[in-house]
Amino acid sequence: MLDTAPSRHALEFLDYPGRLGRMLEAKTLEWMVGLARLAGSTLDERPDDRGLLAWGKKRVGHLVSNLVGVVAVRDIAALFAEFLPVREKWLHLVKNVERRIALPSTRYVIVTGPSGSSLDDAEYLVGELRERSLSASAVLLNRAVGAAPAWVGALEGRDVPELGEAITAYRDEYAAREAQTRAAVAALRGVLPAKTPLAALPTLETSDPREILIALAGELGGSALVRG
Repeated sequence: MLDTAPSRHALEFLDYPGRLGRMLEAKTLEWMVGLARLAGSTLDERPDDRGLLAWGKKRVGHLVSNLVGVVAVRDIAALFAEFLPVREKWLHLVKNVERRIALPSTRYVIVTGPSGSSLDDAEYLVGELRERSLSASAVLLNRAVGAAPAWVGALEGRDVPELGEAITAYRDEYAAREAQTRAAVAALRGVLPAKTPLAALPTLETSDPREILIALAGELGGSALVRG
């Protein structure tokens, strides 16, 4: 399990292996190592017997040396020369990661909340996964609110006039949050494939990790998991 946050930065994990693989291509490394020979040397301004293309490469190398300095080019080239022997190992690792990212057994779970910005992020991630021929395996909606808790009804049953205003405020607050949760579920259903599991998870009162784990396991295994 890999938890990526902030939310949109999760896409870096999907894209980085491909970018790293392209950087590790042999031609790129060999060109950087070749800069060490070009740096500080006198380049022939005329095309040599290997043709115009080879001459153009020399001119590019000379330009890079002039821009960043001979010492910098040599240092960079030395770094790449050290890295060259392990290139194949890294390429194999990168290709393996790319393969695992695309496997059907790899699951992508989007965690969001009922607020507008969180839902925007969730919709964005669903779309970006689709662009990469991937899909969300499930969506978890945190801080979901259903009916008012039992203690509100218990206080109402005591018929204490002094608490009437406070109880009404609690009722209104929970009603607003319940409406927000329903709207969030509807919005998520609008961007997800029909059979994508959606779990609405309530705010938990405890801070004990074990109690949180047990409570969430119960919610995920119970009626909170709603399939389209």
